[in-house]
Amino acid sequence: MNLKTPAYALLTALLLGACQDKTEAPAAPKADTAQTAPSADKSEAAENESEETEEAESETEGKGVAVNDPLLQEFADLTEKVRGELQNGKNVEKSYTRHRADVEKLVEKISTAKQDFLENYHDDANWQNDKPTAELRAQQKQLRAVGLEYWDLGEGMVEIRPVADYYVKLFGKAADKDLREFLKLEADDNKQLIYNDGALAVAWDDLANRIAAWENWAGEYPQSTFNKQVADTLKNYRRTYLFGEDNTPVAEDDGILLPEVEKEWTRFVQAHPNSETAQMVEEAKRYWKARQDKGGEEPDLSGYSAPFKNLRQYD
Repeated sequence: MNLKTPAYALLTALLLGACQDKTEAPAAPKADTAQTAPSADKSEAAENESEETEEAESETEGKGVAVNDPLLQEFADLTEKVRGELQNGKNVEKSYTRHRADVEKLVEKISTAKQDFLENYHDDANWQNDKPTAELRAQQKQLRAVGLEYWDLGEGMVEIRPVADYYVKLFGKAADKDLREFLKLEADDNKQLIYNDGALAVAWDDLANRIAAWENWAGEYPQSTFNKQVADTLKNYRRTYLFGEDNTPVAEDDGILLPEVEKEWTRFVQAHPNSETAQMVEEAKRYWKARQDKGGEEPDLSGYSAPFKNLRQYD
């Protein structure tokens, strides 16, 4: 054994030295961007995953929930009744018009029954750390189970309404193309609050895309029963797009257009040069220049087209 001891000692020393070299020679630190990029990617991925989870939960939160409110059960029965009528594929537009009127009446009845709760929806008793309490969550699930939801209108106001895609899911497959496309666009609009507290709640280009979509629909289906509703929607959107809202102006008080608005108008005209809205944009530029020349006062509208004048005077 004594003859082998020096060899073992030498081998042990070499191994320890190698280990010590690795321990005492750490890798050079990475640049800050290299260190933070993976963290940012993980954060973004986690955020996207969270959003997808919330959407999935929103879609499924009402499934399997026992409805114990007679009025909500009445709404569920109303939905099932029209779903049965649609099986034969006849008189779909008539069924839709009647059902929508029935829904509005019943939702008003439900809202009246829950008026006190709606008025106090944002009370601390219903929220913990900006999240709904178990009691509020249970009520939200009850509504979702039948195709309804609480919808925050801003400024402390909350209403009960059908979920955004209620009508397109119910009537879309059976409806003629004009109604089906109408319901699709309406569902897209209803997914997000457009106006809030006297302000535009979406980006300018988002509003412009909605205008273009509805204008395309109107051109595609000029004889549709729903043209009047679409015309009203376009009036509201165009009026905001060209003249702004109280808390989302398009120009300074003296009439000078805001740079972001002018840029957006240019983009829209280039993207949709033959649209009616593009023509109105050109008139709006002239209108705001005339207003600027008058120190912010309203200019004479006699030289403008009837659609533009009606839009400016539209209330």
